[in-house]
Formats: sequence, structure tokens, C-alpha cells
Amino acid sequence: MASAGPAIGTPPTTTPTPAPPPSPSAFRVLFCGPDMAHGAAATAAALAADAPSIQVVRAASRAEGVALLPSADLAVPLMTVLPGPAIAAAAAGAGGRLRTILQYGAGLEGVDVGAAVASGVAVRNIPSAAT
Repeated sequence: MASAGPAIGTPPTTTPTPAPPPSPSAFRVLFCGPDMAHGAAATAAALAADAPSIQVVRAASRAEGVALLPSADLAVPLMTVLPGPAIAAAAAGAGGRLRTILQYGAGLEGVDVGAAVASGVAVRNIPSAAT
């Protein structure tokens, strides 16, 4: 006897549609680590509604955040250390995209600010209410 399909009350099986590859020309915001997932999610949601051409990428690890730095226009370091050579490489040459490092809170101790400024990268922070 042939099957009539899924039983009543059984949800249909679907295959998720893969996300399109990132556009090389889209403005990219990189959250450089797994910290503050809610901040990355809220930023992505707000930008999806107001500026859908801006891509938000969240690195799965701090090492991945440093590795992805050359693909970002704006980097949010969170707790990831951004060393001078990585900043300089991400900002250098025709393919260099990095233009701004924006930290939540007061702490910029993990960012080589001198190397960033020397590479033409603006460094800013958004202090919290307590700072």
C-alpha cells in the first residue's frame, strides 16, 4: 500500500534556503567575536529594517574576528584584541576596507589605536550610561 503522505499533525519537511553570498560592494559591519550576541542581533535587525544593504557579520571566535577584519568596513572589537599589523593589513591597499573601529563601552585597551590612526582608521567608542 502506498503512503498517503505525512500523518495529520506532522509538520512538513522543508529544506532551508541558503543565504545568498555576501556582496563584495556592500558595507560590512563586523562583530569581532562571540561576545554580546544580543548587540550583534539587535544591530542586524535594526539595519535590516532601515538599511538592508548593510551586512552584519558576527565572528564565531575572536581568532575568526581578526581573520575577517580585511572584509569589514566597520569593526566592533568587543573583547577581541586587534593588533596593529592586523589593523594595518585590513586598511591597506586597494582591497583594504577597514575605515572605522567602534567599541561599545569605554574599553579600547585591546585595540592598537596608534596603528589604527597611522593606517587612516578612525577609532571611536560609545560609552555606556555608567562610564
